[in-house]
Amino acid sequence: MFIKPTKRRSWAKECKNYLEYKIGKYYNGALSILAFGEMAKAIASIEKETEWISMGTREKVFTDLILILKKKDMQFWSPQFGCMKKALEIQQEFQFEPADTLHLACASEDRDCSMFVTIEEKFLNNPRLEKKLGIKVKHPSAL
Repeated sequence: MFIKPTKRRSWAKECKNYLEYKIGKYYNGALSILAFGEMAKAIASIEKETEWISMGTREKVFTDLILILKKKDMQFWSPQFGCMKKALEIQQEFQFEPADTLHLACASEDRDCSMFVTIEEKFLNNPRLEKKLGIKVKHPSAL
């Protein structure tokens, strides 16, 4: 599973609903340590309460995230050497950003992963990408 911070309120709500109601009940989740780092960076950059996040302070947001991850018994995964070759193949064919390419490659190479969940439109509704990865790519609202 891939989770990325977003300022689009509707996407944030869909991701929150996916985490709260689907993970642990219908799906097992694994969070990339790279994506977790992106989220921590985004949370750390919050200087005041904004429209897209009404939970409170940075600390509260980070604490809530950790609690959700613990409650749902989500696993963390980090890139392994096997991902690197696949990442280069994906990059040659699709020219995605480096971090995005590595996330896709790691999900594809993980024998326990059957689906890559994302809000990134460039990955969705792309049969060629799904064929290359050997896994489904879905938006949280499609689950």
